[in-house]
Amino acid sequence: MKTTRLSWVDQLSLGDNQVTNYTTHITAIRPPRKIQYHGHINFPMQDLEQLFEQGVLHHHNNELEDACRIYHTILDEIPDSPLVNYNLGLALFQAGNFEHSYTHYKEALLHAPQEIDVLYNLALCTRKLGYLKEAIELYQHVLTLQPEDVDSLYNLGCCYTEIGREDRAMELYQQVLSLEQNHTSALNNIAFLCHKNEEYNWAESYYTRLLAIQPDHHAAGHLLSSLRGDRCRIAPARYIEEIFDNYSTHYDTSLLQELKYDIPNIMRHRFDTLFSPAQGSLDILDLGCGTGLAGEAFHDLCASLTGVDLSSKMIAIAEQKHLYDRLHTGEISSFIKNCTHSYSCILATDVFTYIGDISPIFAMLGKNSQKDTIFCFSTERTDSHTYALCKTGRFAHSQPYIESIARQSGWSVIHSEIADIRKEKDEWIAGTIFFTVKV
Repeated sequence: MKTTRLSWVDQLSLGDNQVTNYTTHITAIRPPRKIQYHGHINFPMQDLEQLFEQGVLHHHNNELEDACRIYHTILDEIPDSPLVNYNLGLALFQAGNFEHSYTHYKEALLHAPQEIDVLYNLALCTRKLGYLKEAIELYQHVLTLQPEDVDSLYNLGCCYTEIGREDRAMELYQQVLSLEQNHTSALNNIAFLCHKNEEYNWAESYYTRLLAIQPDHHAAGHLLSSLRGDRCRIAPARYIEEIFDNYSTHYDTSLLQELKYDIPNIMRHRFDTLFSPAQGSLDILDLGCGTGLAGEAFHDLCASLTGVDLSSKMIAIAEQKHLYDRLHTGEISSFIKNCTHSYSCILATDVFTYIGDISPIFAMLGKNSQKDTIFCFSTERTDSHTYALCKTGRFAHSQPYIESIARQSGWSVIHSEIADIRKEKDEWIAGTIFFTVKV
């Protein structure tokens, strides 16, 4: 059996809703076994074996469509082959066709019920489909056959994390570390759970262990800085990108329904009381546009709408909404620096929570904007003199700091108001919405 084994690697990060990020990668490729079948077939077995080897070669070369075609041809002759069903399930999984992958993994398991790699990869597939209860049962089955299977212990911990059984998840991550003390993902997940539950000393300890093994782990480095109260100017771009790439598929639902986020609509309501542009009259730049929530709120005012975001996956979702005339993937500071177009209105909703020192952005926008350009943005509040990196890993800014850098960059704050940014642990995060005009 071609026992390519996929591992579910979890990098948990504290984002706007304490995001859980999952990625999948191949951890091992073992040689394929020969097809074994004792029933009646129309093809000579030697021909099927040669055909199978061709399929495996395509599979190894990531030519998944060709591999699947060959596997299907073989299954027409021997439909109950656990080996070929497994390989086909694997190829379909790698192609993102999880429903059909699940069907062939189940067929393979029917004929090879104790095959650990079938159980393991079927569990990955069920998790992708959202069948967490079944995934848990499958990993538990693997562990009855192989109690010290580190990948299964770890992935089972991820499942329990996702369903809110954090106590059980912690036990499993600890078991992983007892078997593999430098398991970076387990260290990261334990650090995350401690951080989330405000066990800050333990979180700091685990982040430190993780960074000793992987010094370039951007999320751990940034979050450790947040716990230590370090003075930081900005969150690492890679950290922000990873958070929102992995957050993208459920961003709108989580932010709007779970966290009660409504800043774009609150901003638009106040905008209408302060300004009176005609519909379709503004060239709007949406900095950190994400999936397009601010674009939706302001779309009727747009003559053109341009969005910029660091996360390519968030940009892809914004593109599907057909709101934006232009979308750019990249850092907003780089976009502003190289921008030659002049906008009549600039939006930045919940963008500065990942940037501490925002004075360079204000200065660049000041140079690139014409008189009477409107700049609307939101921040989290702090009593600090300027800005502070909070224990959440996000930045908060004081009103005097905002007013000072706005004035220095040629912006006049014409209105500001306190607003609830989002909920976190059933408590509102206090923020401020600012409306400024270029003078």
